[in-house]
Amino acid sequence: MNQALKEKSEIAQQENQAKTVFISNISHEIRTPMTGILGITELLLNTPLNPDQKDSLELIQRSGDKLLKIVNHLLDFSKADTGKIELESIPFNMQELLNDLVSLLRTEILKNKNELNILFPPNFPKLLKGDPVRIGQILTNLISNATKFTKEGTVEVGFHILEKTNSELSFRTWVFDTGIGIPPTKFNSVFEPFVQSDKSITRHFGGTGLGLSITKN
Repeated sequence: MNQALKEKSEIAQQENQAKTVFISNISHEIRTPMTGILGITELLLNTPLNPDQKDSLELIQRSGDKLLKIVNHLLDFSKADTGKIELESIPFNMQELLNDLVSLLRTEILKNKNELNILFPPNFPKLLKGDPVRIGQILTNLISNATKFTKEGTVEVGFHILEKTNSELSFRTWVFDTGIGIPPTKFNSVFEPFVQSDKSITRHFGGTGLGLSITKN
C-alpha cells in the first residue's frame, strides 16, 4: 500500500513538473513576439495619426499590455512552483516605488472612480535594501485586485513598522478596499493557483487567478 502511494505521489510530481515546464516554455514563446508588437505600437503612436488610427493603436497597446501581464503571471507562477525565484538585495526608495506603481494603475483607478489613499508612518525610512521588483509585484497584485473589484469606493494602502534597528526593518503592509469582498469560507482557497472566490467573478472582472498565489509564494 505504501509503495503504491509513493508511486502515485511520484507520478503526480512528475506531471506537475511537466505542466510547469510547459507553462514556462509557452509563456516565453508568447512573450517575445508580444514585446515586439508593443514596441512597434509605441513607435507608431509617436507618429502623426488621425483620431481613428490613434484609437486603434491604443486598443492594440491596451490589449497587448493585458496579454503580456497574463504571460508574466504564468512565468512567475512557474518559477514560484519550482522554487526558482531568486531575490535581490539592492537599495531602493519604497515611496518612489509605490508612486511608480500607482502611475501604472492610474487608468484602472480612474475608470472605476476610486479614491486611493497611501499611508506611511512618519518614521518610515526613505531608503530600504531588498528586492524592489518582487516587492513591487506583490503590491501591484494587491492594489490591482483591490482596484478591480471596487467601484466608486476607496482603496487604502498602509505601512506599519513592526521592528526597526540600525540595520533591519520589519514592517507590515495592508491593502484595504470597499469592494465586493471575499466570503470567509474562501479566505484560504483564494491563495491557490487558478482559483477565484466566485466563478462568475472571472467572467465579470477577468483575471488569471494567479495574482494572490504568486504574492503568497
